[in-house]
Amino acid sequence: MDLLTLKQKMDAQGYVYDDTMATVLYVALTLGRPLLIEGAAGVGKTEIAKVMASALDRDLVRLQCYEGLDESKALYEWNYQKQLLSIQVNMANQDKDELTRSLFSDEYLLERPLLQSIRSEKPVVLLSREWKLRPGAISSRDWERSRLAALYALAQGTVKTVVTTADALMARTMPPELMTSLAVTLEIGGRVDLKALADRLLSAGYVRCEQVEGVGQFALRGGILDVFPAGDTQPIRAEFWGDDVDSLGRFDPLTQRRSEPVSSVTILPVREALPTLAEGGIDGLCAALRKLAGRKATTDKLEKTLLSDADALAELRYLPAADRYLPQIYPELATAFSWEKLKKEDIYLNAEELIR
Repeated sequence: MDLLTLKQKMDAQGYVYDDTMATVLYVALTLGRPLLIEGAAGVGKTEIAKVMASALDRDLVRLQCYEGLDESKALYEWNYQKQLLSIQVNMANQDKDELTRSLFSDEYLLERPLLQSIRSEKPVVLLSREWKLRPGAISSRDWERSRLAALYALAQGTVKTVVTTADALMARTMPPELMTSLAVTLEIGGRVDLKALADRLLSAGYVRCEQVEGVGQFALRGGILDVFPAGDTQPIRAEFWGDDVDSLGRFDPLTQRRSEPVSSVTILPVREALPTLAEGGIDGLCAALRKLAGRKATTDKLEKTLLSDADALAELRYLPAADRYLPQIYPELATAFSWEKLKKEDIYLNAEELIR
């Protein structure tokens, strides 16, 4: 959309604007960046959002923030009247645990507009990555986890449209078959071998600990598994009866108390670059790095870096800057184009972005 087209759409909405405002809105749309609009009450901040949503045929979600607002109030509420009626009707005829689980299913969930927009089948956003190529570099893993969630959604065929950028499409990542093999879905009533599950989580980059406090950690105590899935807001506690999943629920990592039940959860890999998946595992990757360091064409500086990383990886079993060794971890080149969804459908890139 060019600036003239944007002005025509705003004219069609009967909105009065000046060239400065139109230009700022156009730049924000073109760059795909959020726009902060400040001003006193009644000057028309919300009206701009309403006009733009209508002009672009988008849903408008307005979140009024105030002290005490948490994710449960912003995203959803429960249909308490329907829950109470169900309790009265089914208490004598239904198993107590089964009734409790059913009361917190989607049937009784009242989605607020924000959750509706998150769960809708409208375009999924495939983000570019913040590469971590130096051990001391600071980068956010949130974008990377959002990428993994988007790629997994593509693999499952649950999205119809992909909104992305050229660099996000071409960024190297783990092969699709590895992604799907590492993803774990737990659901009440399902059967899972706990030892095999623990090994799978370790392969997916999760770290075993005594008590789960952060993303990417898991703890296994008897028949209870605590895990903080990548991209989730709270950890999950799964209770097993043998190999059967008996109950699932989120819990507060600070108090370790259960907060709400869930019927199923999907656990995705922690990051895209997983040294454990290299040929021969971590030891195989260490050997590959030392072999690269021994080549005649390797400079002294590069040799020092390779040997240092190999030693650190052998000792810590983890490498913060593993992104720079993606070709050694996954010799087969894989990008977003490796997903069948993107192979079959047309992709339209913004030519201006390619030029930038």
